[in-house]
Amino acid sequence: MNNFLKLLCEEEFYDKQEELIKELLEIENKYIEFFNNRPSKFEREDHDRLHNHWILYHDNTVVKFGFQDDSEVPEYIKAECHQAFKRIFGLNDNKI
Repeated sequence: MNNFLKLLCEEEFYDKQEELIKELLEIENKYIEFFNNRPSKFEREDHDRLHNHWILYHDNTVVKFGFQDDSEVPEYIKAECHQAFKRIFGLNDNKI
């Protein structure tokens, strides 16, 4: 892949990543009671956050989305997140 094409692919990835982050924040807000009732993993946050649980992997050939193995986020929230990933990135089943 030439450098220009690689740059375009990276720019497209970052645009989609920003869109995904926005949608994941909307999902977090939809289920804010779940996150508000959980302690934060980090001192700088008052309560747990969705971004403490998900992973986005990209290496210029593949993009994968998933959840950390120890995540206690309910399956119905994970499913909404996976649907957002698939819709935004136009992918089928690239789960971590």
